[in-house]
Formats: sequence, C-alpha cells, structure tokens
Amino acid sequence: MKTTLVSTVILAFSISGLSPITQAQWVQMNLPVADVYAKTFASKGEILFVGTSVGVFRTSDDGASWAPVDSGMQPYIEVFSLAIVGDDLFAATVNRTVYRSTNDGMSWTDVGEAMGGIGFLTNLAAGGTNLFVGGGGIFRSTDCGITWTSISSGFPAGATALGFSDPYLFAGTWGYGVFRSTNYGSSWSQITFGPPDVSVDCIATMGTRIFIGTRGSSLFYSSDDGASWDLRYSGLTDVLPERPEIMSLAFGGNDIFAGLPYGVFVSTNGGQSWSMWNTGLEEIYQNSSFIQALAAHHGYLFAGAGNRSVWRRPLSEVATGVGVSRGLPTAFSLEQNFPNPFNPSTTIKFELPKESRVKLSVFDILGREVSALVDERRDAGIFEVRFDGSGLASGVYFYRLQAGTYVETKKLLLLR
Repeated sequence: MKTTLVSTVILAFSISGLSPITQAQWVQMNLPVADVYAKTFASKGEILFVGTSVGVFRTSDDGASWAPVDSGMQPYIEVFSLAIVGDDLFAATVNRTVYRSTNDGMSWTDVGEAMGGIGFLTNLAAGGTNLFVGGGGIFRSTDCGITWTSISSGFPAGATALGFSDPYLFAGTWGYGVFRSTNYGSSWSQITFGPPDVSVDCIATMGTRIFIGTRGSSLFYSSDDGASWDLRYSGLTDVLPERPEIMSLAFGGNDIFAGLPYGVFVSTNGGQSWSMWNTGLEEIYQNSSFIQALAAHHGYLFAGAGNRSVWRRPLSEVATGVGVSRGLPTAFSLEQNFPNPFNPSTTIKFELPKESRVKLSVFDILGREVSALVDERRDAGIFEVRFDGSGLASGVYFYRLQAGTYVETKKLLLLR
C-alpha cells in the first residue's frame, strides 16, 4: 500500500521543512490475485495473515509468497478485520459474521451466529482471553467465539474502530466521538478530547499508550489509559491538509506508524513529530490509493494500500537522525524499574530481539501474582509498561518477564 513520490512532490516536502527518510524504500509483495484491497493484518509467530476484499491470504516467508486460506468461508468474501486469541485466528467479514480458524487459516468455522446478524461487523480487538467485535453493535466473547455477550448498552451508535488494553476498551464511532469502558463493555463513558462529533477511523494501543486516528480532526494521543489526551499531528500538516485523515495506525517497537491517503509517516517520539516514510511508494500517489492497514511483523512493517496490494519495508530503516539508523534489540533484557523505590507508580522497560509471546507480572513476597501487566504476543522492539501500586501495601515486590524461553526476575520497592 505504498508508493514512491515523483520528484516535484519530494521537492514540495523538502521545501516545507519535513525531512524525508531516504535510506531505503518499500517493496511490493504481490498477492496471487490482482487488484486486491488489503484491509487488515494479523501476525502469529512465523505467519502473517492479510484480510482482503477477496478473502484471507497467509505468508510464512515475510511476504515473498502468499497462499489463500479461506476454506469454510463464503467464496471471495470481503474481510474487514483479523485478530488472534491464543492460538486461534478470527475474521470479521462483510456477511455480518465472524469466522474462527484453529489451524492457522487452513479451515474456518462460522462462530458469529449467536450475535444475531445485527449489522456489519467491521473490526476486532483482542487481549488475553477476550475477543471483541464491533460494527452495528459490540459483542464480547471469552471462550473463543463459542458464546457472545452484547455490550452495546449505553453505546450510542455503531463502532467504527476498537482498541483494547486490559481492562480498558476503546470504541470509536462515526460522528459521535470515542467511548471508553473500564469494565469490558458493561458500561461506557464518552472521552472528551476534541470535537464531540469526531469520526474515528482507527485505534492503536500498547500498554497505557493510546493513539486514535480520526477523519478531519487528525490524531490524538494518551499515555494514561485515556484519562488525558494531546493532539499529535506536528509534521503531518506541513504538506498535508490541516487535519489529515488517519486511515491506519500500528506500533513497531516504540515507534508509531500512521497510514494516510498520502502514504506512511513515522514518529519515534510518541507522535510529537512525524516524518515521511514513503520512498518507493510513488505508485500509491499516482493511483490515488491510500494506506488502509499497517502491521509490524518479523522486523518489517507491512502496509496494505487500496488496490495496490501489500508492501513491505524493514523496521531497522527507521532513522532517529540524518544517516543514523536504529536497529532492533539484539538480545532479550529486562531493566530495573524507575523510579525505585516508588509511590504509587513506576515504569518497567524490556527489550525483545524477535516477536515473542510475552508475560510480565508482578508478585508479592509470598509469590502471589498481584498484577499481570502484559500477557500477549508482541513484535521485536523496546517497550515500557507502567505499574500502578495503588491499593497495595508498602513493601518488596518482584516483577518477572517471560518471553519465549527467556525468564528474568527483578525486585522493586513500594514505599508509602
């Protein structure tokens, strides 16, 4: 979904003061069907799945080859969203249902009948054992789609985007702003951060960090689970409309990527400033296409661009300065929390050299788990997680990181 820029466009970017990153470029990864719209990605171990306008495809060689995996689905069905819970893969589709695969997409079962066909189901969000689906309504399943519970009560409209960071569920709407639930959808409250009638295209979450991309009101960011918000579009409006439409968002380590009708942009400082990451994407511009989906997988950023299929670029080519390339971590590590001692919150940082199933937990001195901070698959990168000790007694606690076969434990001290 990327294109290269013609020289006049590059010149316009340079004049505006926005510094393009030109060390490398995007490469197109051709799907076996022409003129396919790539709408969504899901990463699982060595496999990357892409949901498209004609079904689901998968690759296990970082996009060099793709195979259709849609047995059990309606033929050539449009897939809006993909999500993974445990070892299972889920797809929300145009025929108002959700499909589940227990064998990496080789076969699918319709698990959406219990929702009653309430309208289009266009987006999924997952974390731990929770699976959420949104569209004409919002539903939650905790048993891999076997049963569903409606959680639309108090929600004013259809959900255009979902984001989940346990226990917070965020839902965007078309024209009614963003709503947040602190109890898995049992109740909702509207978030105040911009125009109350804002329309939402996408939501990305990582720990306490939340990005919300909108149509006509640009990009909003929260670092405290949605309690407070900042507008983060500096660098986008130098060459784009004053409030550009944010079509897709994805984390790649600590970096955040945004897909727009004008290509891909990257921020290495939490969205405070943005740089173009478009070299090689001229075709996207020339064909008026747009970046509809983004995903980090195996050290690459993958992009789905309108009817221009799938594109790929190494994450290691994100630069923090002119000629300075920042690579991924080379080893697993768990750093000492800071501050330490702390009251009531502290930050824990860890590094992953490759995509891994990660569990980060805090235990009391008796070995009882008091908080599960992370329990999900994450891409390679550097991560920071906040631990809030409110409600806990003063004393010594331990935090343990499990990532694949790597296990590390460190001590922290809560002082009231």
